[in-house]
Amino acid sequence: MSVNEIMTLLQNVAFPIFCTGILFKMLMDEKNAHELESKSFVTAINNNTAAIERIVDLMEHIEKTEIDRNEVFKNEKGNQS
Repeated sequence: MSVNEIMTLLQNVAFPIFCTGILFKMLMDEKNAHELESKSFVTAINNNTAAIERIVDLMEHIEKTEIDRNEVFKNEKGNQS
């Protein structure tokens, strides 16, 4: 094989194979990074869900307490007359 044939072979075969391998590695690294990022999103969403559930529970408790207070005040006013 002559030098020109070797250069042509490298340009036409080896370089595209090398580039494909590098791109594949980059794709796998990006996939792994995205997987870790997605797990952190899931954790954040779960934390937000728990916080919202606590807020709703607190609001329901406050609402129930207000209803009980209103009933007590109505009964007291009714007994005073």
